[in-house]
Amino acid sequence: MDWVELIVGATGWRHTAEEPGWEQVEAELGLGLPADFKELDRRFGAGVFSGGVSLLRPVAGDSGSAMLSMWAAQRQVAGGSEIGARMFEPYGIYGPAAGADGSGLLQWGYDLGEGEYYWLVERAVPAERWSVIARRDGGGAWYRFDMRASEFVYRVLADPEFEPFTIADPPRVAFFLPPGEMITSAEEWAAMTDPSRRS
Repeated sequence: MDWVELIVGATGWRHTAEEPGWEQVEAELGLGLPADFKELDRRFGAGVFSGGVSLLRPVAGDSGSAMLSMWAAQRQVAGGSEIGARMFEPYGIYGPAAGADGSGLLQWGYDLGEGEYYWLVERAVPAERWSVIARRDGGGAWYRFDMRASEFVYRVLADPEFEPFTIADPPRVAFFLPPGEMITSAEEWAAMTDPSRRS
């Protein structure tokens, strides 16, 4: 299943693909990131899905945070105190303090409802098979999904039964806003989510 294409179809997004340049990020992390995530970022670029879901990028911009900056901040929190370390239990943050097998969390996305989306990096497992670990409300229970990040994003946007992370609201449709574009009224929201918008 090509989940990136399904997200393109669900949002109706048409954009000239960009090459965001993940090489430096991967070099600093010491690992290659999943190809589907890099393709999703290439196809969409910076922006926000359905007014709430964002991907971390190689560099910070108008509409997103830099993956390495987020990783550095989380490593500092997790390594700074017992309370900080407990925030990421039982997985820990990927890096020097990761588990003995080299496993740990690496954040790749978030939503405006304080949801956080991570991979469970496992050095012995190919990146395409890393599980998604997510939580709501910035400190709630962890949920594990044995799926790719692109499938997770699709289900958040388009599957009303994907609890507790879904933002799907049938018959309303998903959309994508690039940096600088905003929805400022209920009328604009209704227009962006109107199924006839793509007819």
